[in-house]
Amino acid sequence: MPLITLDQAKTQIRVPIDSTEYDDDLTLKLEHATAIVVDYLDRNEDDWIAGSPQASPADQEFPIVQAAILEVLTNLWRNRGDEAAPGPMTSRVEQMLRGLRVPALG
Repeated sequence: MPLITLDQAKTQIRVPIDSTEYDDDLTLKLEHATAIVVDYLDRNEDDWIAGSPQASPADQEFPIVQAAILEVLTNLWRNRGDEAAPGPMTSRVEQMLRGLRVPALG
């Protein structure tokens, strides 16, 4: 089960739910956004899927992770590399995720 559904992604970027015109591109960007957030957290996607052996306090963390993925998705959707723009992992996303990130050991 994905952390964000295609319908949730469509709602976020304001594409009509019944439209299939952008499904392939949106699905790809949704996969990228999820990978960016999970990589930033240095955790496994299964950490937020209920019933997974790795599931952590999913009830508290899951909405934060979803919000971050949707924000990164929006950044990927809007900024397609054709103009100077911040990367998809903005300081706003980092602030959302700061408390969930696995600390780096140096």
